Amino acid sequence: DEVVIPASHNSMSIADGTWFLAEQPKDMVESLDDGIRGLLVDTWYGQPTTDGGALTAPESLAGAEAALAETYGDQVVASVRRTIDRVRDEEPVGPSEPYFCHTVCEIGATPMQPVMDRLNAWMEAHPREVVVLFIQDTVTPEDTAAVLEQAGLADKAYVHPGNAEWPTLGEMIDSNTRLL
Repeated sequence: DEVVIPASHNSMSIADGTWFLAEQPKDMVESLDDGIRGLLVDTWYGQPTTDGGALTAPESLAGAEAALAETYGDQVVASVRRTIDRVRDEEPVGPSEPYFCHTVCEIGATPMQPVMDRLNAWMEAHPREVVVLFIQDTVTPEDTAAVLEQAGLADKAYVHPGNAEWPTLGEMIDSNTRLL
């Protein structure tokens, strides 16, 4: 409770040519090599397309539109809908799955699983580092947990019990519960 860490907002929104209005110069795992230890991300359900992008899955689209309407109003939702409709010239080529997207996947999307696999590999290579993953989610906790489990991160996750005192970073490292 007395630690300050460098973090990146919308960590998944990277300037790799696939994100519209990208916010970060490097992807999440690469940013860890630069000292970032807090990753603030948004998760949504998306469906892959043949061009490597994704479409916002039907189960997430209504929630995305509601969030946009609440924040920006109906006119912005109508504008976003027109934009999405223009870029939705492809049919999805797979089922819905967890993605890192910023509200709608059509303007930038990264499948969640490969990034979490790489995060686990980075944490394995850096056994004395603690990483905070702050998830603004529309993906269910169960599906998020499944991704973390498959990546090998679930065992590294620290789960804070109620009002208990927070462990030190050293205690988290020693117990290998280094993903918060």
